[in-house]
Amino acid sequence: MKDGYVRSIAEAAKVQAAVKYW
Repeated sequence: MKDGYVRSIAEAAKVQAAVKYW
């Protein structure tokens, strides 16, 4: 449960970082 939550946050952060990069 917690692992999935952290994973989701990491995924969102990765996408946000990619968007910010572009």
